[in-house]
Amino acid sequence: MGGTNTGVAATRGQRRGELQPTVPGSASAELIDPLVKAFVAIAAGPYCPRRRRSGYYGTERGASQVWQNRATRLSLRTLLVHDVRNPADLVGPRAGMLAVGGDDTSTPVQMHQEIYDRLTGPRDLFIVDGAGHDDLYDQAPFVGQVVERAARFLGEHLH
Repeated sequence: MGGTNTGVAATRGQRRGELQPTVPGSASAELIDPLVKAFVAIAAGPYCPRRRRSGYYGTERGASQVWQNRATRLSLRTLLVHDVRNPADLVGPRAGMLAVGGDDTSTPVQMHQEIYDRLTGPRDLFIVDGAGHDDLYDQAPFVGQVVERAARFLGEHLH
């Protein structure tokens, strides 16, 4: 991967969706920019089954005084290589609860079912009808359902 590659950046700017270039000719540009280009192409193309437009990230709804709306190089690496199912094996006999929006296309119900199946202790899989991934962050009707269910589950299983 030699040469200078200014391509797509690995970090997002403060403004919604703005991409910042990495330093041209730097080692990070030569190693990271091609990876980011490939990731962006896959995520934007027809081959990404979970492609969606978020109503939370990069919007006023998701804005925070203590959080910056940007993807770091580590964020991209995590998206590419992290499998959220693996940590389920570390829970062991302890209680585990999963809540997923029935309309979630980011981490779909099937993925949560796979995690649930790997849990060996008391467990609960709560599918919230009509909710998407981002709706479980801050949409009162959905968050309220999850809080009530979690309170019951934890009340029964935490001693």
